Amino acid sequence: MKKINLTLIIVFFLLTIGFSCAESIKEYSDPSVTINARVQEKFIISLQSNPSTGYSWQLASPVDEKIVKLIDSQYVAKKTKMVGAGGKELWTFETQAMGKAEISLEYVRPWEKDVPAARQEVFTVLVD
Repeated sequence: MKKINLTLIIVFFLLTIGFSCAESIKEYSDPSVTINARVQEKFIISLQSNPSTGYSWQLASPVDEKIVKLIDSQYVAKKTKMVGAGGKELWTFETQAMGKAEISLEYVRPWEKDVPAARQEVFTVLVD
């Protein structure tokens, strides 16, 4: 009986350590807040979006891949049955080296050329 209790305590302890060490990725949606990160750290830029309007977020200019690298971008719809309801786009980046970089995103209809972006956001990333 004591051996089983000790085993359960050890398993619980190991699980607790494992969950506390799990990677938590910070999410940013306010471009006025500087993104402070360490080298090899991932973070997410979250922006409101509604693809039913034809608009989506795109990089307005290439990122400095020596400092930060784009890993993934995806659209996440709101959990609603309303047709045409918006959601958000999640842009996942990973820092590569120490330094400062800017991530400039614009909300555009990709097929419309020579038309100003409906919105533009610029995020500053400081990596130490």
